Amino acid sequence: AIIQFGIAGALALLFAYMTLGVVVPKLLLDVEERLGPSPVHRGLGLGHKAGFVVMSLFAGATVMGAVAASTIGLVALAVFVGVFILLPMRHAGRRTTRAAAAGTGTADQIEGAGHGFAAAGSVVHFLGRWRVVTVPVVVVLAVLGIYGFTQTEEEFSFSDFFSSGSDFIKSIDKAETHYGESTGLAAYIFVEGDLTSPSTLAAMEAALVEVGESDAQLARDVDGELGTSFDAVTLVNTVVGSQAARDAVEADTGVAVTDTDGDGLADSSAQVAAIYAHARANGVTVDDGQLVFSPDTVAQMVHADGDNYATVLAVEITTLSVEDSVVLPARAILQAAADDLRDAVAGAGVRTVAVSGEAILMQDTLSAFTDSMLLALPIALILCALLAWLFMRSVKYALVAITPILLVVGWVYTFMWLADYKITVVTATIAAIAVGIGIDYATHFTMRFREEFDGEPSRFPAMRRAGEGTGGALAISALTSIVGFAVMAFAPMPVFADYGLLTAVMITLSLAVSLLVLPSLLLLATRSRRGEERRRLEEEITHGAFEYLPHDPRTAELPHERAQGLDRREPAPDETRPAEKEPTPTR
Repeated sequence: AIIQFGIAGALALLFAYMTLGVVVPKLLLDVEERLGPSPVHRGLGLGHKAGFVVMSLFAGATVMGAVAASTIGLVALAVFVGVFILLPMRHAGRRTTRAAAAGTGTADQIEGAGHGFAAAGSVVHFLGRWRVVTVPVVVVLAVLGIYGFTQTEEEFSFSDFFSSGSDFIKSIDKAETHYGESTGLAAYIFVEGDLTSPSTLAAMEAALVEVGESDAQLARDVDGELGTSFDAVTLVNTVVGSQAARDAVEADTGVAVTDTDGDGLADSSAQVAAIYAHARANGVTVDDGQLVFSPDTVAQMVHADGDNYATVLAVEITTLSVEDSVVLPARAILQAAADDLRDAVAGAGVRTVAVSGEAILMQDTLSAFTDSMLLALPIALILCALLAWLFMRSVKYALVAITPILLVVGWVYTFMWLADYKITVVTATIAAIAVGIGIDYATHFTMRFREEFDGEPSRFPAMRRAGEGTGGALAISALTSIVGFAVMAFAPMPVFADYGLLTAVMITLSLAVSLLVLPSLLLLATRSRRGEERRRLEEEITHGAFEYLPHDPRTAELPHERAQGLDRREPAPDETRPAEKEPTPTR
């Protein structure tokens, strides 16, 4: 499923690039050319801004509707096109017509330094200017992120893949409520080799006693004892404790079973081997004539291949979900008992003593999966850094673009730790997705900043324009994605609900580091222009008509607007024009 998810995601991104990178820009230019110049003064544009928010929310819901049900998605898409594309085009056309009739000036340019979200420009400028405070705070938060990353636990639960209202989950809940301390997932010590020596059986019995005396969360009966373990020790104890069973072994094999020391075990290897042979062929019948172990049951208790035997010392870990906090302590107890058993039977012909079982196998599988996902994280980071280096032609800016992604990964897992979310086979993919989302945002902002800084005397006007332009676009993009994934939080299956919520959190953090952390890193990595170079660029911009003030918002106006060489407190002569003049072709 994860492999298919990765392939489908890669294809989706390719189609998105073809659509949004080639087709949509051409359509947008055609629409702008058809509508013509817009009125210069459009007021506060509150309706325009509110429309963007509503559009973003509806877009996210449309995508999720298409995922959940294609019919609903198509209907929502048709409504979206009508309400948020055709209707605004019609409104804009009428607005332009009314402006022309009223003699209001029109212009191709949009007001605002970065032609976007002015608040984002102010924020990135402020944080970049005060990077002496921003960077240390980020370093502290990064350390906390690393700590939180190491504290997040792994878990696998069957209930995550089913609706909480299903009969299956209800039965699991009832089992945990009424039998929580007496049932769970199997775990055992596997023993293979010559298991006929009474000393080997005694050592195996001691291992079970050691496990039973531990405080691990293991299934126990009403007396606090471990549940019955169907193993070789139990088989021999049952036969030795029943006169009828001993007589049946002697009659069948000719070997008398004795217990002179009263330890519940046969006195010799020959007697143990005779018990195995008889029980595997006939089962075990005790004094009251009851068949306590059938031949099939005995075959499961003791596997025989010539003189080689195998058995399991089984217990149950009292959990129906593979949770590190429960499984790992119990596993440690079993491993310690297995190590002691291995030392006790050294030289007795026992070849294998190992810990395994359903709970341990599932925990190992989950751990191996999450480890592979974590291994994929640095590989993805390296590949993204190489691609960024290739297209930016700068190692410095490639590393700057990659750095925020590490913060996102650490902070997402810190959020999981604080909110008591566990790493599952699904949520483990969040780190890889964070790389894909984070590198998009960071690359967009970095490229825009470098373009704006080209020919700019100071870094700060370029940073403000990048924040207003690309920062606003990233905010809208993030909002639509957050809404789309947040809808998944209402999914009936907990694993997908958690995935949707955590992905929404991850996208929020990706946007936050791109607008709050990346600007400071870019300013640290970008050399400030000084001396003759700076004076020359300032003269080319101001022409001596006004003072170049790097932190003044008006200084961040686009270069073609500043090139008029006039004080920006008054509009340039050609910023407005009579409506009857021929409109300038759209840029």
